[in-house]
Amino acid sequence: MTCPGIVEGDAFVVSMLGAADCHARAVATLGYQALATPGSSASLLLTGMLTLFVAIWGYRMLLGETPGMRDGVVALAKVGIVLALATSWATYRPLAHDLVFGAPGELVAEVGGAAGLPGTLGDRAVRIGYVDRGLARLGEAGVGKREGDQQVMRQRNINGRNELVVENSQDPVGVIEPIALAASRILFLISTLGGIVMLRFAAAILLALGPIFVAFLLFDATRGWFAGWLRGLMGTMIASFGVAILLGIELALLEPWVASLVARRAGEQTIAGAPVELMAVTAIFALAMFGTILLALKVATGLRLPETWRAAPERLNREVERLFQGRGAGNAPAGEPAVERSRAAAVADAVIATQRRESGGAAPITAAAVQGIAAPARTSPGARLVPGQAPNVPPPLGQRAARRSRNRVTASAGRRDQTK
Repeated sequence: MTCPGIVEGDAFVVSMLGAADCHARAVATLGYQALATPGSSASLLLTGMLTLFVAIWGYRMLLGETPGMRDGVVALAKVGIVLALATSWATYRPLAHDLVFGAPGELVAEVGGAAGLPGTLGDRAVRIGYVDRGLARLGEAGVGKREGDQQVMRQRNINGRNELVVENSQDPVGVIEPIALAASRILFLISTLGGIVMLRFAAAILLALGPIFVAFLLFDATRGWFAGWLRGLMGTMIASFGVAILLGIELALLEPWVASLVARRAGEQTIAGAPVELMAVTAIFALAMFGTILLALKVATGLRLPETWRAAPERLNREVERLFQGRGAGNAPAGEPAVERSRAAAVADAVIATQRRESGGAAPITAAAVQGIAAPARTSPGARLVPGQAPNVPPPLGQRAARRSRNRVTASAGRRDQTK
């Protein structure tokens, strides 16, 4: 993209603002496209961060945590926003580029046009140029000498002859007023052009780095950088609007005043005292623009991300911490209720159901009995073991009654067999 250069003279202001705007848009557009290209540094960073994001979710599930509906929706929304804004210029341009560069101008046209401020309808550079050329002409013409009340005789060369003429006495020009004229023009150009160009370039740099800052939305540790990036863009937009409105007020005051001073100097009238007043007005507006930019940045710091995005990581930390505490506290007091149904209880219920089906009406086996059979032997604190005697250990499950290996024979059948 080829941008025009700066032209000195009457077209200085218009060429300066045009070149600055062209370079700012080129940096924002081409910078974003360069970082969003596959294989660039920002693209590699985005790929790595997405890989870590998915891996963290996988480890959460491996540790036994089941993400809730809210966490899943928020995670999918973050991934979608990051991919859309960091890789697609068609999505990024209307949502960020055109909004930052175009929205302040539209608001200025509506507000400033209704208030009748000059330079708010697209002719700002031309109106600034009018005032700058007027200040330049005043600097060339000077302040002029004040005429006194007394008349003096002076020798003048008239038609090649030296003659004495009567003229009004004139006071000498002070030293401050020519310096004040030059300082007025310098302050005017710095406050107007400096504020506009600074905000344009700041917005261009932030927009060019968009793919990097958008990727920071994925993690809680880096989400503050994404929020700061949004605050910076919001601050440049608010400051651009405030500077444009303030510049319209300044033009409304200076345009007719400077035109009147130029007309007076063209009529050989003195403008003594006006240069210092011009310098004071331009200095006041320069300070006002600086304060407006600071106020806009202060307002932009009030931007906050949704509470859900900050609450999800905290909820994750609590659940993981509870999970590890539950696994480590194997000897927890029996009086504490179990939060979740244990695996042993589920196995016991399955055994009970199987025994009930096989017994077909026998006495049901309770879960406490199954757990008691599977549990290790316990003795009361006061009980004493006899040396050489094994403790009273319940038989293993399924071995309480030995299986018959021969046919059952009654006593009468045995006696009958013996008599034979």
